[in-house]
Amino acid sequence: MNSIQAFIDYWNNFIYNWYKNPIPYFISNVNPWQYQIANLLPDANALPEPYCGDPNNFSAIILNLNPGGVTPNLQKHPNGLFIQGFMSTGTYWHFAQTFPYLTNYKASGGGIWWTRRDEWIKRLCASNNRPSQKNPFAIDICPWHSKSWGGFVSSPATVTYVNDFVIKPAEIILNNADIKTILCVGKTFTSIFQSLNFKQLQLSLGPNMKIQNWPKKMNGNDIQRYYSIWESPTGIIYINTYSPGTNSAPSSDFTKIELDILQFIKISGYNI
Repeated sequence: MNSIQAFIDYWNNFIYNWYKNPIPYFISNVNPWQYQIANLLPDANALPEPYCGDPNNFSAIILNLNPGGVTPNLQKHPNGLFIQGFMSTGTYWHFAQTFPYLTNYKASGGGIWWTRRDEWIKRLCASNNRPSQKNPFAIDICPWHSKSWGGFVSSPATVTYVNDFVIKPAEIILNNADIKTILCVGKTFTSIFQSLNFKQLQLSLGPNMKIQNWPKKMNGNDIQRYYSIWESPTGIIYINTYSPGTNSAPSSDFTKIELDILQFIKISGYNI
């Protein structure tokens, strides 16, 4: 995909065709993730969510692994509220651009989860001297809802898919972001970036490294969270963070650490 409009058009067509016949479309040759069924346990009858937000007006890009488990009254074919929403608006893009989890469905489990990520992203934008009240733009590595993510299985099909349908469009869409760094949460991104020939920059942060001001638990032990910085083959910077046992975004305790990370990226000569 070489333009934002090509990205929008592809997913409008993809989800419309899925809606007409979900399971046969899931197992068709347009879906490289069918080969990871045992690993992902996806639900082919739940609305695929390849992205969420407005690619022309947003705060920051964040990559996710997949949309998580299914909330039947929202995503289940054919009567889930999300499905009714995209059918009534005409296209998936018209529905997704409002970032439904942060607008009409903020009280849902997904809405609560996304509110925490949005708070983190807004803190990063403020730390980068670019405060923003816009919603983020999220792209999922795998668009299918799944009960679990057993880890990225690297294959020619999945690596090509992630490069063509996630990384390339994300780096084009990034031009419209308030912060010019792509964010992601989850240790799995380490293997994904390695498969895509990303370069890890020298700065990596984590607990027990005797880092000044590292946030601590009530018992005085370091909070278990890790950060790494990656450069794609085209020179775009990605910030990855994860905490063992959870896919949560960092709390405000890490504001000072993240400010140091942003300063390191700038000092290293990158535009963020």
